[in-house]
Amino acid sequence: MRDIARKFLPFAIAVALVVWLAAHSGISVDEIAASVRQVTATAVVGIMLSTGVFLALSTLKWRMVMGHLSPEEVHHHGWGYGFYHTALGAVLSLVVLPQAAMVMARGYGDKIRLGKSPSRTAAATLYEQLFDLMPIFALATTALLAHVLGWSARSWLLVTAGTVILCGPLAALILRTPFWSISRLVPLPLRKTVDARLEWFATPGAQALLKPRFVLEIYAISLVRYLVLMARAYLIFAPMQLSLSGYGFGQGSHRALQLLSL
Repeated sequence: MRDIARKFLPFAIAVALVVWLAAHSGISVDEIAASVRQVTATAVVGIMLSTGVFLALSTLKWRMVMGHLSPEEVHHHGWGYGFYHTALGAVLSLVVLPQAAMVMARGYGDKIRLGKSPSRTAAATLYEQLFDLMPIFALATTALLAHVLGWSARSWLLVTAGTVILCGPLAALILRTPFWSISRLVPLPLRKTVDARLEWFATPGAQALLKPRFVLEIYAISLVRYLVLMARAYLIFAPMQLSLSGYGFGQGSHRALQLLSL
């Protein structure tokens, strides 16, 4: 029974959250029904496949990092364990910051199911999610510059693509530097404490995580995840937007789009 309950836990949480959001958003039943009727079977299959690929890529990144931090744990639990807790984190991200939700879900696995400290899993999750934040920062920066400088859509697209692509090599270059040597700039009374906390970065496991090739691989997976996410968003919003515009709904239609995209 515990195993069955654990398998249905993400689904149950997702349903409860969506119902709660619908009850507090002011969306009418007609708006929801009009949107759902326009979603084709092909779109449903596409949404399910893109969601599965998105979660699989997230799991892959986490397993790659954990492979250097705790290879025996990754080998023992396999893909099912990682995919389950990644999916649970995706569900929790409906109400919690996505990065925090993923740390919580994967930490739950280590603490509750395995009886281990979640610190290693949390560190691995934060590290792999660092490469998810880089494209977001690049997109936000170029969008701000485009707004201030009045770039055309084509100019913005070219600059954004170049910036996003260059973020990977730049991260590899930065992480290759011995940044743990910054302890030399710390006053002598605190230097030993800082050295003790940063000495991990000189270990073989840390060096493997900071290798340029590994960094570029993780970043490439993050970019592919964004492409999958964009395709999924299109599959969700395209039929709904046509449906709602055809029915002439107002502000409630935008709330319906936001809710149903979950």
